[in-house]
Amino acid sequence: MRKKPKKSLPGPKTKRAKTASRPRAASAESPQRLYYPVFLDLRDRRCVVAGGGRVAQRKALDLLDAGAKVKVISPTLTKRLQQEKTSGRIKHTKRRFRAADLKGAYLVIVATDSPEDNEKIAGACGAKKGTGPQKGTGLQKGTGLQKGTGLLVNVADMPDYCNF
Repeated sequence: MRKKPKKSLPGPKTKRAKTASRPRAASAESPQRLYYPVFLDLRDRRCVVAGGGRVAQRKALDLLDAGAKVKVISPTLTKRLQQEKTSGRIKHTKRRFRAADLKGAYLVIVATDSPEDNEKIAGACGAKKGTGPQKGTGLQKGTGLQKGTGLLVNVADMPDYCNF
C-alpha cells in the first residue's frame, strides 16, 4: 500500500514564490514614465474619435463595447464605421476636426492618417509634446496635458501627447 504524500500547510516554514521586483519611480536619471493600470466606466460618456480609418475604427468599436456614446469626426469612414453610423450606434460628422468638437467630451481618441493633423488636434485638446512644463502654459510635468482640461486624450502612435 502506497503512502499518500503529506499536504504542506502555509505557514512560516513555507517558502514564498519569488516575484518580480516592483518598478521604481521615475527620476532625473531615469525619466521613464510609469503607469498605473485603471479601468474606466465609459457607459453613456461622450467620446470623440478624430479619424475614420482602420485605427479609428478599432478604437471606436472598443469604445462602443465599453458602452460609450461615440462621435466620429472624419471626412471619410471605413465600411464598418459606415455600418455603425447607419445602425445609429455612432454619430458622425463628415468633415475635418474642429476644436468645438471637444465640447462635452470625456475622452478623445486622435487617429487620423496624418501625424501633422494628429499633432494639431492634440494641441486643441491641450496636449503639448515634451516631458516638462513650458513656461506660461500651465502644463503638468510628464503629463503632456494642460491643467484643468479634464480630458482624457490618446493620440495613436504619439505617446508624448497622451495622458493615458
